[in-house]
Amino acid sequence: MKRKSVLNEKIAELKTEQHKKIKEMKELEKEKNLATNHVDKVIKANQHLQNEISNTLQQCEHQLELSHEELKQARAKLKGSKSEIYNLKRKVGRAVQTKENAVKRVKDKVLKESTTFYLLKKGVYSDETRNLVRILVEANVSNENIMGVIEAVFAAAGITAVG
Repeated sequence: MKRKSVLNEKIAELKTEQHKKIKEMKELEKEKNLATNHVDKVIKANQHLQNEISNTLQQCEHQLELSHEELKQARAKLKGSKSEIYNLKRKVGRAVQTKENAVKRVKDKVLKESTTFYLLKKGVYSDETRNLVRILVEANVSNENIMGVIEAVFAAAGITAVG
């Protein structure tokens, strides 16, 4: 009987130890479940972050493509603007020369017109010519000498008489 009691004690001891082990196993199981849940959450968060990074990278690539296209357009526009500037500078240079020539022609024309007196306008003596002849007749200049006097006065003033 002593043996039986020793064995019963051993069995009781083993049962308590077994209960302790079972408790430990349950605790370990709970910790394993918590760790598994935590790992699952970390994996989901990691996948979410990877998706965000992937989307951001795609957006950046798209923006980069748009920027490259805009840069190409800007370069083409710059090249066109440079050629337009070159052409405008050439035109300005020609315009200055053209303007100078036009001013010179107008000055020559004005000078010629100011130094030329037309006795006839549309085939009829002008009013100024008639008044000049009247003044000369009143000054007792003979009819044969009137044209000579008019030409002499105009020549002295540097004016050419036409007509």
